[in-house]
Amino acid sequence: MEATLTPLMQSLEARFEGVKVFSLPSVDHPVHGRHVELGVKGLEAVVAQAYTAMLEGLQAFDVQFGPELVRK
Repeated sequence: MEATLTPLMQSLEARFEGVKVFSLPSVDHPVHGRHVELGVKGLEAVVAQAYTAMLEGLQAFDVQFGPELVRK
């Protein structure tokens, strides 16, 4: 499941200079079950653009979104 997202993650890092995409897979979470936590980090102005592009890219995977957490 995480490997399916690798091309999207790589394209975001190539497209947005200084952005790092991270993922944390989980197979047995008691509330959310099998899922991948996915995010971007870097300079605030670029992160906002990369995050929007990440959400748009995820649309192609027909995923169900869970809670969002924003840290600054």
